[in-house]
Amino acid sequence: MTPSPSSAGSNETSSATLALLVLSGLSLLTRRRRS
Repeated sequence: MTPSPSSAGSNETSSATLALLVLSGLSLLTRRRRS
């Protein structure tokens, strides 16, 4: 997982996927807290 100038596009996609995973995790935590 070493960032390189040639894989800038892949880095952007990976960051987007990580953001989605974080959001999903937060939503699950909030659901557990509400229940």
